[in-house]
Amino acid sequence: VHVNYDIAEDTKLRVSLTSGVSRPTYNELRASANVDPINLEIDGGNPDLDAEYAWGFDTSLEWYFADASIFSVGAFGRYVDNVIYPDTTVIADGSTFAPGVIAAGTPTTVNSFFNGENGELYGVEANFIGQATFLPGALDGFGLTANVTLLDSSFEAPTQGGATYSLPGTSDIIMNGSVFYEKFGLSARVNYQYRDAWLSTTENDSLTEFWDATERVDASVRYTVPQDINGVTFTLFANGNNLTDERDRRYVGSPRTPNQYEGFGRRYVVGLRADY
Repeated sequence: VHVNYDIAEDTKLRVSLTSGVSRPTYNELRASANVDPINLEIDGGNPDLDAEYAWGFDTSLEWYFADASIFSVGAFGRYVDNVIYPDTTVIADGSTFAPGVIAAGTPTTVNSFFNGENGELYGVEANFIGQATFLPGALDGFGLTANVTLLDSSFEAPTQGGATYSLPGTSDIIMNGSVFYEKFGLSARVNYQYRDAWLSTTENDSLTEFWDATERVDASVRYTVPQDINGVTFTLFANGNNLTDERDRRYVGSPRTPNQYEGFGRRYVVGLRADY
């Protein structure tokens, strides 16, 4: 349900109520398992998983204060039932998973996927897009975009005795900013991105591994040649990614115990594009 209300010609209020479902993936739901009878460990899916269900609200107040410009603030929330998460637990009788392979009554480690409880996500955000149309001459091509999102999320993990964790993939703070120039066929911008640490469950099977905070600085330039040649328009472009040569770190429990550190360096692309 979405409701839009025009408070004034340049001011709009939006409110929405939503619901959604996310079914388990094949890997999460598969009934097959790998059994290690030596180390008494089982890795596999969980065919008893329930789908995730979410109910939420969103609201925003938007002010269109100039041409191609907006300032908005918003708030949102989600309640998520049956949060799917990976974990390692010990069961009292491994023969229930592997009869005839593991002796009855033998405690066994199981790496699988489970349903969490009482998932919640709340946040506020602010967004700004503005072009300096008030400046004289060629200077009015400059502009700025910026947004920030503050999040708080949690869910309960029954396999951990009801302990709470943040929802996988959610950061407490996400920020983006861009300075740009758009005029005379020239488009140039410098972008900055930042996000706080987040729980990563897509590359591991535990609730203890996190990707540390990351930053990125990118830049791009485009220039469209004003004269076409036999109907063909040419654009010169150059891109630079990760200009500050940031590295990414994944850790277990604390940044003092990293288990992965990777960097791909700076990357530059220049080229010529023809449209016909």
